[in-house]
Amino acid sequence: MVNSALAYSNDEELSTEKGKKDGSYIIFTTRKIDVGTIYSPWKTTVVYEFRNTGDEPLVVQNITTDCGCTVAEYTRKPIKPGKKGIVTVTYDGQYTEVGYFHKTITVVTNSWRKAVERLYLEGTRGE
Repeated sequence: MVNSALAYSNDEELSTEKGKKDGSYIIFTTRKIDVGTIYSPWKTTVVYEFRNTGDEPLVVQNITTDCGCTVAEYTRKPIKPGKKGIVTVTYDGQYTEVGYFHKTITVVTNSWRKAVERLYLEGTRGE
């Protein structure tokens, strides 16, 4: 199962800083994805899309997750101004308990305004 977020949630933030163009600036389409209930094999993959709205290349420097059951992959090449990149997160609930889960993915970039972004993945692991 792959979920993808496509609606920009940071437009208000962007409009308040619209005139600022001194470096890279990361805007995620969404920071939180709820996958609902997942069943055997208790694995799901989601895609977080982002755009560099700055005027210099954006570099994702590091990504960490709060659990070994969650793995993140990301666009490793610098993202040119106006271009998009992705963070793909896979949750494997095979060895986790039945019930609600909430995972945090921390993204570190060279973005001028907010170098650390947090993404959230949540859902319920069924039996």
